[in-house]
Amino acid sequence: MNNVVISGRIEAVIEPFYTDKKLCIAPFTLIVQRPPNNRKFTPESSPEDRYDFIRCVAYGKQATVLATFKNAGKKITVQGRIRAGYYFNKEGKKINTTNVIVNNFEYDGGEDFHDFGSYEEVI
Repeated sequence: MNNVVISGRIEAVIEPFYTDKKLCIAPFTLIVQRPPNNRKFTPESSPEDRYDFIRCVAYGKQATVLATFKNAGKKITVQGRIRAGYYFNKEGKKINTTNVIVNNFEYDGGEDFHDFGSYEEVI
C-alpha cells in the first residue's frame, strides 16, 4: 500500500499553474520537523539538520483551494501517496524526483477537512 500522512508548514505561497486542458496543478514544499532521536540541536544547527523539506503536488479542485489562501507558514496535514520519477535536465543529466501526490488535506487549527477526491478522479 502506498499511503503517507505528514504534517508540517507550507514553505512559501503556493503558485499554481494550468495545463492545456485547464487542470490546476499546485506544487508546494512542506517543512516537516524531524524527531530528535537523542540528537541535540543547537541554534547553530542548519534547517536541513532539523527539518525535512517534502515536495508535494495537488491537482484539480484541491490545487485551486490550496492556492486560494495566503498559506505560507500555515500548518497543514496532507494525506496522499508517494510518486517517484525522473527527468533529464538541460545538460542531459538524469534527475530523480520524489513527490507526495495529495489526496486530502486539512489545515491544522480547526479548519474543516477538505476532501476533493483523488488525483485519478480529477484527470
